[in-house]
Amino acid sequence: MEKSTMTQQTEEVLDLINGTFDSEDAKEILRNLFEYKINYHKLRNFNSQIRFGEQDDHSLERALELKQALGQMIEFFGKEQSKAYKITAKVVIEPIAD
Repeated sequence: MEKSTMTQQTEEVLDLINGTFDSEDAKEILRNLFEYKINYHKLRNFNSQIRFGEQDDHSLERALELKQALGQMIEFFGKEQSKAYKITAKVVIEPIAD
């Protein structure tokens, strides 16, 4: 059995988004990513409240940061008049030593 690329490297870089999009598609793609992450943290907080009887402060803080970033993104597209945007988003995965 061969080792996967992930286990041979100390870091893995993946393209999440890499392309040129018209204004509406660019806004929709980014809005969906932000909303997905916001909902993830809301659900994580809800689960913490149900399971442990306490809120997940990290998730609440992160959801707030993401909502602010979403607002900035919406504001950006409200001001810009370009017909197309190049969007690049990379994901870096790094193992953390125990």
